[in-house]
Amino acid sequence: KSKKYITIGLVFHLLAIIFSIGYYTHDEQREVLQVVGYKLGVYDSSYLSFQFHSMLRAWLHPLIYIWPSKIYLFFFKFNPFTLAFIYRLTSSLIGISSLWVLYKSFSKKLEVAYGEKFQNTFFFFAGMLWFLPFLHARTANENLCSSFFIFGFFYLTKESTWKNAI
Repeated sequence: KSKKYITIGLVFHLLAIIFSIGYYTHDEQREVLQVVGYKLGVYDSSYLSFQFHSMLRAWLHPLIYIWPSKIYLFFFKFNPFTLAFIYRLTSSLIGISSLWVLYKSFSKKLEVAYGEKFQNTFFFFAGMLWFLPFLHARTANENLCSSFFIFGFFYLTKESTWKNAI
């Protein structure tokens, strides 16, 4: 039953990727997509904020979008709408994989500790929260930070048993 909730969550993520428009915070445009555009040759460095020139921003976040962009541009002409779709898809795949890691790391532990009913309730809320597909489809820093936090949490807890974690 939990896998059914995850599957429905995947459908909602796909809908968010397709129908998401605009941006949620200015950070998505100013600090991420403009750096990607600079690295792709769309902008010159005068369009970038002082944070880029002072090396205050993280480099990994724009790099995550540069790789798929270069692969796309190798085969196709520059289309900003298609690239925005690819960025939303990339962000959402990272978010979905973090939910999958959360599912895999706690499904057995929750079933043993609290029973199958609680496990199904937990994964209903994890897969069906209305804002997760919306946030995962965004290119904001908060989106990727939360996903990578879940990856790190999984790595830290994968060796521990449920009794040791409490």
